Amino acid sequence: MVNKRILGLLLLLLVGCTAVAEPTIKPTATPIVIPTSELRDRTLRLFWWQAPQVVNPHLTSATADRDAARMIYEPLASFNADGELVPVLAAEIPSFENDLLDPDLKWVRWTIPVGLSWSDGRAFTAHDVKFTYDFIKSEGAVTASTYNAVDSVEVVDLQTVQVNFKDTNPAWALPFVGTEGMIIPGHIFSETGDAPTPSVGTGPYQLVSANTEEVLFLGSELVTTVKLIYEVNPYYRGADELYFRRVEMQGGGTAVEAASAVLQFGDVDFAYNLQLEGDVLDNMVAEGNGVGRLMNSLGGRVEFVSLIQNDPNDPTYQTPHPFLSVESDASNLYVAQAIAQAIDKEAIAALYGPTGAAANAILFAPANFRSEQNFYPYDLEEARQLLAQAGWADSNGNGIVDKNGRELSLTLRTGANALRQETQRLIQQSLSEIGVDLKLDVSGQFFSTNATIPNSLWAGTADMPMFTNGNQTPDPTSYMREWTCARIPQDTEGSWVGVNVARWCSEVYDALYTQVVTETDPAVREQLFKQMNDMLVENGIVIPLISRARVSGVSNQIEGVELTDWDSHLWNVHEWRRRP
Repeated sequence: MVNKRILGLLLLLLVGCTAVAEPTIKPTATPIVIPTSELRDRTLRLFWWQAPQVVNPHLTSATADRDAARMIYEPLASFNADGELVPVLAAEIPSFENDLLDPDLKWVRWTIPVGLSWSDGRAFTAHDVKFTYDFIKSEGAVTASTYNAVDSVEVVDLQTVQVNFKDTNPAWALPFVGTEGMIIPGHIFSETGDAPTPSVGTGPYQLVSANTEEVLFLGSELVTTVKLIYEVNPYYRGADELYFRRVEMQGGGTAVEAASAVLQFGDVDFAYNLQLEGDVLDNMVAEGNGVGRLMNSLGGRVEFVSLIQNDPNDPTYQTPHPFLSVESDASNLYVAQAIAQAIDKEAIAALYGPTGAAANAILFAPANFRSEQNFYPYDLEEARQLLAQAGWADSNGNGIVDKNGRELSLTLRTGANALRQETQRLIQQSLSEIGVDLKLDVSGQFFSTNATIPNSLWAGTADMPMFTNGNQTPDPTSYMREWTCARIPQDTEGSWVGVNVARWCSEVYDALYTQVVTETDPAVREQLFKQMNDMLVENGIVIPLISRARVSGVSNQIEGVELTDWDSHLWNVHEWRRRP
């Protein structure tokens, strides 16, 4: 039975932002009936060990949520694996040559082919693009900052929409593109205010049910698992050509379960984000004897430790961190630098095998934006000296440095994942060598944006959260915005909005960001982005660990999978097939 409350959360369609013109209603599509004998072959089984919770792409920043939404909603365009802009809902990519891009980069026009439809038969028009923008700007959407450079969205005609920018915008291709650009149906949001079943989108599939249950995981911690069922959108362009008529997306569990299900036992066709040691994955492939294969997606994703600037014991976030806040105590910078210098990144990269490489930059890709600086190479002796400079010493001989009667004890928290737990232990071992007492914490709800969860990434209750982030497009403007003052997490109607989990605020960094958003000289932009990266790393706000590929498991029966790190891994699910 469908859990109505959770399904309502998953789809979360809110009431009215702006009126839309009455679109044409098409005749009802005839559902394609697949014989029961063929249904298993025509069912695509997906496994995400991080359970999706919200399927509205503008109300969440979690990857699992956006992947769940990507089969329903689509952007105007996206970036392929080579970083090339390709049309999705748009008729063509704007350029100077086709007169759809302003020579001064102050506006861009997108054209929409005639005949595109929502899954309920309503026509898809430029009004839906404008409605999406109005929704994002008025409903506290987590994607709102991607649209900060937008002054207005203008409906030129039913098939043409113009995005006007406040100033020259070299990142003109970010709004309505990729995972932060998915278009939502204006007539559903403005007219019903409720979540229909099936869901209404332009993508190849529509969500028809969401079943949830809670299981005990990691001792007594309660973790939600979700099973989403999708069926074909009858109005999808090329619906008759879709091989899979049903999609089952299982969310929740562990990376080990996900990997074994696709690589060893063939229980699922695709499993995302297999964060396990390289040799473990290789052994699973071998033991599966041809059941599944590994696919890597390379891009800008970096696993890193963030050093929070607030005291984790103060729920108001008003007290600076006694050991790590670089603004409140200059000597704390030495502590941050010592921690960075004591971490052996090469040893961590070895855990990942060929899917990870030691990283010195938080902005790793594309390569032209990557800083050449290496501020804190692995050096335990130098790390000890930095702590001594800050006044930390082991006064009682117990192996832990102390200062003013307080020992240097910190907590490193991350999600439930075997590879991350191994990384935690390596970092703990390294820091013990310099007298830092590092406690390890694992949260099964680490990536929950629910503001009531006390041990999530956003809650600010651990000194050192460890996770992966990276630019979602080849243009890193939106990514580097995440460390501006405006992106410090805020509790918005029970959900965290903002990814600056360090809660660091710098006027200098904000000024660099303000400059880069209008800079048109590519060489100058590159240097500005590198300066922003260097500020974060040199000041100990983040400690980059490794650049890591997103590793997924794919059944050897499945073909047509093309992974890009600049969009959801399900961006071309309409092209997937099961081999005969």
